[in-house]
Order: sequence, then C-alpha cells, then structure tokens
Amino acid sequence: MTSEFVLKALGFGVLGLCAIMLVATWRIVLAEQHRKGEPRRGIIRLSYVFMSFCLALAILNAWVQLHSPDHELQTQLQEERAKLDRVRSAAQPLLNVRGDVIGQLPDDLPQKATLTRLLSELRVILQ
Repeated sequence: MTSEFVLKALGFGVLGLCAIMLVATWRIVLAEQHRKGEPRRGIIRLSYVFMSFCLALAILNAWVQLHSPDHELQTQLQEERAKLDRVRSAAQPLLNVRGDVIGQLPDDLPQKATLTRLLSELRVILQ
C-alpha cells in the first residue's frame, strides 16, 4: 500500500479506513498462506474474522451515509434546481419579448415603469 493510496482512502473517512484494514488483513492472510510449513490456523481464522468485521462495518457505514440527512438534502437540492430550471425555461419567452410588449405601452402609463423594473429584476434573478 502506498502512502498516496492511504491518504486518498482516509479522505473517505471510516469507509476508507475499512478499506485500508481490509487490504492490510488480506495481505497478512496471503503472507501466512505462502509461509513455509503449515499456515497458522489461528492467525488465518482471526484474519478472516477481522476482514468480515471490516466488511460489515463498511457496509453499515455505506448504508448510514445513504440514509443520512445530507443525502436527503442533496436530493432536495437537485429537485429544487430542476424546478428553478423549469421556471427559467418558462420565463425565458417573457424576458425575450420585453422590448416588444413594454415598448407598445403608452409612455404616460404609470405601470410601465413598474413593469420595466420588475422584468429587469426578473432577468437578473433568473440568470
């Protein structure tokens, strides 16, 4: 295991630590199996128990992360972004015809300035 791999794995938190421990334990089992003479059954059994524990911990951690409030917030954020995109798409024709519609209104109409200001603000907000 290189130090680059360890640092990247630790960036994932507990899940990365589990991955490091799984790889380390797997290497211990591999070394024990290639050892001259009989492999020590106790070390291999203990290594497999430890690997199973790390694997179970990794699965539990992944499940917790998928069901965490952060995951739900990310889902809500994606939904809100999709709604905003739909609003932008719906408002785009209105913003494109602003000059035609507002320009045709009489200049002495008091609401013309308000409409112009509102459409300008809408353009800024939607961009």
